[in-house]
Order: sequence, then structure tokens, then C-alpha cells
Amino acid sequence: MQGMRLFRNIVLWATRYYGELLAYKELLEGKSVLMNVVSETQKLSSDLNQLASSVNSLSNSVSSLQNTVTNIQGSVGNLNNRVTTLEGSVNTLESRVSSLEGAATNITTSLALGGVALVLSIVSLVLAFAKKK
Repeated sequence: MQGMRLFRNIVLWATRYYGELLAYKELLEGKSVLMNVVSETQKLSSDLNQLASSVNSLSNSVSSLQNTVTNIQGSVGNLNNRVTTLEGSVNTLESRVSSLEGAATNITTSLALGGVALVLSIVSLVLAFAKKK
């Protein structure tokens, strides 16, 4: 009788201990997943800060180009009022305006591609997190 009781107590203790080990293992795995999420979030934050800096630089460049275009357009307007001998200079300025508009289009395209890259990075992070879950 005592042998059965002792055996039963050992089985109960082993079962409880095994359950606690499983719970601890799950906690460790959860911590590992959480640490990966924190690491990826820090990387994403760094990437977002770099992107924000790039967008800010591009924004400043666009503003500068817009001011330049505005200045050139004003100059073109003034040149149109001058004598016809200055028409060669007006043609040169119009060519520069076209180049600046092309550059502004390239910057707009770069901003759009940066936005797509950001969305893809976020989707990738979400998918990676969901996959690890």
C-alpha cells in the first residue's frame, strides 16, 4: 500500500514538475520571439529615421528647385519684355527650366519608390512576426 502511495506521489510530482518545465520553456520561447520583435522594431526605427532624413533632404531639394524654377520663370517673363536680340538667352533659360522639371519628376519618383519600400518593409516585418507566431 505504501509503495503504491509513494509511486502515486512520485508520478504526481513528476507530472507537476514536467508541467512547470513546459510552462518555463514556453516563457523562454515567448521571450525569444519578443526579443526578435524588439530587434526588428529597432531596425525598422533606424530605417524609418534614415528614410525621414532622406525625405527631409529631398523635400529641401524640391523646395530649392521650386524656388529656382520660380526665379527662372520670372526671368523668362522679364526677358520676354526685352528686345528681340535677347531671344537666344530666353531659349537657353527655357531649356534649363525643362531640365529642372525633369529633375523634379525624378525626385517625385524617388519619393514614391521610398514610400513603396517603406510599405514593403512594414509588410515584411508584419509577415515575419506573424510567421514566428
